[in-house]
Amino acid sequence: MNLDLSKYEDPNGLKEALANYKDEIEKAIDELDCLDEKFEYENMAEFIKRVKSEPPLKVYRTNIPWLDSELYQHGLAQGTFLNIAGASFAGKTTLTIELLKGLARENKVAFFSFEMYEKLLIRKFEKTKSEILENMAIIQAPATLESITKRIKMLNKQGYEIFAIDSRMKISCDPKLSEYEKNSLISMRLSELTRSLGVIIILINQISEGDQKAGRLALKGSGDQFYDSDMIMFLSIELRDDGDVKRELTIAKDRVGGKVLKIKVPDFKNSDGFIEAIKFDGGNCEF
Repeated sequence: MNLDLSKYEDPNGLKEALANYKDEIEKAIDELDCLDEKFEYENMAEFIKRVKSEPPLKVYRTNIPWLDSELYQHGLAQGTFLNIAGASFAGKTTLTIELLKGLARENKVAFFSFEMYEKLLIRKFEKTKSEILENMAIIQAPATLESITKRIKMLNKQGYEIFAIDSRMKISCDPKLSEYEKNSLISMRLSELTRSLGVIIILINQISEGDQKAGRLALKGSGDQFYDSDMIMFLSIELRDDGDVKRELTIAKDRVGGKVLKIKVPDFKNSDGFIEAIKFDGGNCEF
């Protein structure tokens, strides 16, 4: 490639000239990558032997009986990227917090809370035992994708293995990206973390109004979110004529357990102070 950049005073002219050499530049980069002396690999026999020599796959009980009874080995498997989606007021945040409380009985968990005002948020933890609260970290800012990934890595080094983010809609990244590209980037980065660190990441998501009206279960602004996810749960809500509210949890994807099923969600009950009593009334929570 022989290009004299000094000849171009106009940025547009320089841009066009560089575009003509795009293929040559990409080819040169590929050749440099092939010369990378740090490139290492295993044959399949070595790979299987190494993985089998490590501790077995860990499964974390949520300690929510109606859910654990349906999950693979009665819990969430290590390295799972879980999307919990539903319409507004379906109870996604409440369900996620109850999951974290249950998981925090025996594990360190972290909650990235970007949606709810903190004085309202603490009401969801008023009846939670202190030993559970001490196992829960809360992060409220900043809500950038870069910051979230860095903090997950830092917290993992401190023994945290389970993370929940409320919500995908609040995560910010490169403003030049389209909504489709943004959603794809978020799911790709979070999925990569679950694979590389072996952690569980729970991401609160949404379904679009169009899909909701049509009765379709799909993540809003899908992108590659469905393919990146190891598990997807859709929480739906139905307001009966008598004023009663019914919720249903659909497990639409489970890469580990292989189950696709629907579960009727009972009211959260406070048997010993572990799960706070919540009455759902027309989509609003009364504490």
